[in-house]
Amino acid sequence: MTKRPVQELRFRLAYADCDPAQVVYYAAYYPWFERTSTEWWYSKGVRLDKMVESHGVAIVSRASGCEYLATTRVFDLLACRMYIGRLGETSVTFNFEMVRLDDQVTVASGFNTLVTITPGEGPTRIPASLRELLQVGGQ
Repeated sequence: MTKRPVQELRFRLAYADCDPAQVVYYAAYYPWFERTSTEWWYSKGVRLDKMVESHGVAIVSRASGCEYLATTRVFDLLACRMYIGRLGETSVTFNFEMVRLDDQVTVASGFNTLVTITPGEGPTRIPASLRELLQVGGQ
């Protein structure tokens, strides 16, 4: 990715992230993607648990994926870097890179597409207040 990340979280892999061979378990990156995006929202003053009250919408995951590019093992120090990808009328895609910090190798890349909904009604346009954060954050 060529743009600068809008958010980065650093962490060290633990036994709980790995399989018995001490290689990262394939699904272990997804919680880090979510933590990184939650920290970004929180840093912008948006509490996901209060989004309906503050913005009139909730966000739900529509699609996600991950490509595994290099092996990582217990105790590797990683950074989860988040970028704002496509911004649609009702959805936004966050892109992620997992980078092993000791050699700067991208070990995985992933995405999560989120949709704004009105609870009980379905997809709705991203409110202007949130769209502005996403547009500024994506530059």
